[in-house]
Amino acid sequence: MKVAKRLSLASVLVLVAGCAGLGGRAPYTVPEGSTLTLRKSVELPAGPFSIWIQDGRYALRAVDDYRPFCKLHGKTSSTSGVTLQPTRFRIVEVRYRYDIAAARGAVRVASLALRESGDDELTMIQTQMKLHSDEPTPLDTVTCMKRGFVRRDSFLSVEDIRTALGDYFTLDLPPQE
Repeated sequence: MKVAKRLSLASVLVLVAGCAGLGGRAPYTVPEGSTLTLRKSVELPAGPFSIWIQDGRYALRAVDDYRPFCKLHGKTSSTSGVTLQPTRFRIVEVRYRYDIAAARGAVRVASLALRESGDDELTMIQTQMKLHSDEPTPLDTVTCMKRGFVRRDSFLSVEDIRTALGDYFTLDLPPQE
Protein backbone atom coordinates (compact mmCIF):
# COMPACT_ATOMS: atom_id res chain seq x y z
CA MET A 1 0.00 0.00 0.00
CA LYS A 2 2.82 2.40 0.86
CA VAL A 3 4.46 1.68 -2.50
CA ALA A 4 1.20 2.54 -4.33
CA LYS A 5 0.87 5.82 -2.39
CA ARG A 6 4.47 6.75 -3.18
CA LEU A 7 3.95 5.98 -6.85
CA SER A 8 0.75 8.05 -6.91
CA LEU A 9 2.47 10.96 -5.17
CA ALA A 10 5.42 10.69 -7.54
CA SER A 11 3.04 10.70 -10.54
CA VAL A 12 1.27 13.81 -9.28
CA LEU A 13 4.59 15.60 -8.69
CA VAL A 14 5.80 14.74 -12.19
CA LEU A 15 2.51 16.00 -13.67
CA VAL A 16 2.65 19.26 -11.69
CA ALA A 17 6.30 19.81 -12.62
CA GLY A 18 5.48 19.19 -16.28
CA CYS A 19 2.67 21.73 -16.24
CA ALA A 20 4.87 24.28 -14.47
CA GLY A 21 7.37 23.98 -17.32
CA LEU A 22 4.61 25.07 -19.70
CA GLY A 23 3.83 28.11 -17.61
CA GLY A 24 0.36 26.71 -16.90
CA ARG A 25 -0.56 26.80 -20.61
CA ALA A 26 -1.24 23.69 -22.68
CA PRO A 27 1.57 23.18 -25.22
CA TYR A 28 -0.85 23.54 -28.15
CA THR A 29 -2.68 26.67 -26.95
CA VAL A 30 -2.30 29.78 -29.09
CA PRO A 31 -4.24 32.42 -27.15
CA GLU A 32 -6.22 35.15 -28.86
CA GLY A 33 -4.14 38.32 -28.70
CA SER A 34 -0.97 36.51 -29.77
CA THR A 35 0.90 38.10 -32.67
CA LEU A 36 2.06 36.58 -35.93
CA THR A 37 4.64 38.69 -37.72
CA LEU A 38 5.46 38.11 -41.38
CA ARG A 39 9.22 38.60 -41.70
CA LYS A 40 9.69 37.98 -45.46
CA SER A 41 7.83 39.17 -48.51
CA VAL A 42 5.45 36.62 -50.00
CA GLU A 43 4.16 36.56 -53.58
CA LEU A 44 0.39 36.09 -53.63
CA PRO A 45 -1.52 34.97 -56.72
CA ALA A 46 -4.55 36.87 -58.04
CA GLY A 47 -7.95 36.13 -56.50
CA PRO A 48 -8.54 33.64 -53.68
CA PHE A 49 -5.31 31.94 -52.66
CA SER A 50 -3.83 29.20 -50.53
CA ILE A 51 -0.10 29.01 -49.94
CA TRP A 52 1.65 26.31 -47.93
CA ILE A 53 4.71 26.67 -45.69
CA GLN A 54 6.52 23.69 -44.19
CA ASP A 55 9.86 23.75 -42.38
CA GLY A 56 10.13 27.43 -43.28
CA ARG A 57 9.88 26.70 -47.03
CA TYR A 58 7.24 28.21 -49.28
CA ALA A 59 5.36 25.67 -51.43
CA LEU A 60 2.44 25.79 -53.81
CA ARG A 61 1.19 22.45 -52.47
CA ALA A 62 4.01 19.92 -52.20
CA VAL A 63 3.97 19.27 -48.45
CA ASP A 64 4.21 16.14 -46.33
CA ASP A 65 0.76 15.95 -44.70
CA TYR A 66 2.07 13.80 -41.85
CA ARG A 67 4.39 16.57 -40.62
CA PRO A 68 3.26 20.02 -39.41
CA PHE A 69 2.63 22.61 -42.13
CA CYS A 70 0.70 25.86 -42.39
CA LYS A 71 -1.66 27.11 -45.06
CA LEU A 72 -2.10 30.85 -45.68
CA HIS A 73 -5.60 31.84 -46.88
CA GLY A 74 -6.99 35.05 -48.28
CA LYS A 75 -8.06 36.91 -51.38
CA THR A 76 -6.32 39.53 -53.49
CA SER A 77 -8.29 42.04 -55.52
CA SER A 78 -5.51 42.34 -58.09
CA THR A 79 -5.75 40.55 -61.43
CA SER A 80 -2.02 39.90 -61.48
CA GLY A 81 -1.25 39.03 -57.85
CA VAL A 82 0.54 41.09 -55.22
CA THR A 83 3.55 40.97 -52.95
CA LEU A 84 2.68 40.85 -49.26
CA GLN A 85 5.30 42.85 -47.40
CA PRO A 86 6.39 42.11 -43.81
CA THR A 87 3.40 42.82 -41.57
CA ARG A 88 2.36 42.27 -37.97
CA PHE A 89 -0.95 40.48 -37.38
CA ARG A 90 -2.94 40.09 -34.19
CA ILE A 91 -4.61 36.70 -33.77
CA VAL A 92 -8.25 37.51 -33.06
CA GLU A 93 -9.74 34.01 -33.08
CA VAL A 94 -8.32 30.50 -32.73
CA ARG A 95 -10.14 27.27 -33.55
CA TYR A 96 -8.91 23.75 -32.90
CA ARG A 97 -10.55 21.05 -34.96
CA TYR A 98 -10.34 17.62 -36.49
CA ASP A 99 -11.29 17.65 -40.18
CA ILE A 100 -12.01 14.06 -41.12
CA ALA A 101 -13.31 14.95 -44.60
CA ALA A 102 -10.06 16.75 -45.53
CA ALA A 103 -8.03 13.70 -44.56
CA ARG A 104 -10.05 11.23 -46.59
CA GLY A 105 -8.91 12.24 -50.09
CA ALA A 106 -6.36 9.60 -51.10
CA VAL A 107 -6.98 7.29 -48.13
CA ARG A 108 -10.75 6.92 -48.19
CA VAL A 109 -10.70 3.11 -48.39
CA ALA A 110 -8.18 2.82 -45.54
CA SER A 111 -10.19 5.26 -43.45
CA LEU A 112 -13.41 3.28 -43.91
CA ALA A 113 -11.62 0.04 -43.06
CA LEU A 114 -10.22 1.59 -39.87
CA ARG A 115 -13.64 2.82 -38.79
CA GLU A 116 -15.26 -0.58 -39.36
CA SER A 117 -12.66 -2.29 -37.17
CA GLY A 118 -13.37 0.15 -34.32
CA ASP A 119 -9.93 1.70 -34.62
CA ASP A 120 -9.11 5.38 -34.72
CA GLU A 121 -10.07 7.59 -37.67
CA LEU A 122 -7.51 9.39 -39.81
CA THR A 123 -8.04 13.16 -39.79
CA MET A 124 -6.40 16.53 -40.41
CA ILE A 125 -5.60 18.00 -37.00
CA GLN A 126 -5.95 21.76 -37.40
CA THR A 127 -5.23 24.98 -35.54
CA GLN A 128 -6.92 27.83 -37.44
CA MET A 129 -5.91 31.40 -36.59
CA LYS A 130 -7.98 34.35 -37.83
CA LEU A 131 -5.82 37.45 -38.31
CA HIS A 132 -6.23 41.20 -38.08
CA SER A 133 -3.79 43.86 -39.21
CA ASP A 134 -3.95 47.64 -38.89
CA GLU A 135 -2.72 47.78 -42.50
CA PRO A 136 -4.84 46.58 -45.44
CA THR A 137 -3.79 43.03 -46.30
CA PRO A 138 -5.24 40.16 -48.32
CA LEU A 139 -4.10 37.56 -45.76
CA ASP A 140 -6.87 36.76 -43.26
CA THR A 141 -6.26 33.22 -41.97
CA VAL A 142 -3.41 30.86 -41.20
CA THR A 143 -4.28 27.21 -40.61
CA CYS A 144 -1.55 24.93 -39.28
CA MET A 145 -2.15 21.20 -39.48
CA LYS A 146 -0.92 17.65 -39.88
CA ARG A 147 -2.51 14.33 -40.72
CA GLY A 148 -3.07 12.13 -37.67
CA PHE A 149 -5.53 10.09 -35.64
CA VAL A 150 -8.25 11.56 -33.43
CA ARG A 151 -7.59 9.34 -30.42
CA ARG A 152 -3.80 9.11 -30.64
CA ASP A 153 -2.51 12.48 -31.86
CA SER A 154 -2.78 15.87 -30.20
CA PHE A 155 -3.13 19.31 -31.72
CA LEU A 156 0.01 20.97 -33.01
CA SER A 157 2.15 22.47 -30.28
CA VAL A 158 3.23 26.10 -30.42
CA GLU A 159 6.73 24.79 -31.19
CA ASP A 160 5.36 22.67 -34.10
CA ILE A 161 3.70 25.78 -35.55
CA ARG A 162 6.88 27.83 -35.17
CA THR A 163 8.92 25.09 -36.86
CA ALA A 164 6.48 24.83 -39.77
CA LEU A 165 6.52 28.62 -40.32
CA GLY A 166 10.31 28.82 -39.99
CA ASP A 167 11.79 32.23 -40.83
CA TYR A 168 8.65 33.41 -42.63
CA PHE A 169 6.74 34.25 -39.46
CA THR A 170 7.38 34.87 -35.77
CA LEU A 171 4.64 33.67 -33.41
CA ASP A 172 4.66 35.56 -30.09
CA LEU A 173 2.30 34.66 -27.26
CA PRO A 174 1.08 37.28 -24.81
CA PRO A 175 2.49 37.08 -21.26
CA GLN A 176 0.42 35.04 -18.86
CA GLU A 177 -1.33 36.80 -16.01
